[in-house]
Amino acid sequence: MQLLTGNCELLAADRGYTDVCIRDLGEAPAIEQAKRHAATAFTRIVERARESGQLRGDFAESDLTFAMASVARTAEPSCEFAPQAWRRQLGYLLSVRDW
Repeated sequence: MQLLTGNCELLAADRGYTDVCIRDLGEAPAIEQAKRHAATAFTRIVERARESGQLRGDFAESDLTFAMASVARTAEPSCEFAPQAWRRQLGYLLSVRDW
């Protein structure tokens, strides 16, 4: 889950990174190509983790996407008054989901 936590740290700390991750930037083909490359890498990482038993067999890339989107949406409105609130959100997601 280091990958998930590290990515969430970036999402919480850098609004520009978050925007690039969640928006369709069709007018920027190089960015979209980089996003596709990252998605392919994430898929391979998830597959390897499932195969090694580090993730449940039914864990899907969409679970990872959901967790990151949830953290990003928590971090944005709370960044001024509770900049670490996203960590609590991620901890909750990790505790209730048997990854």
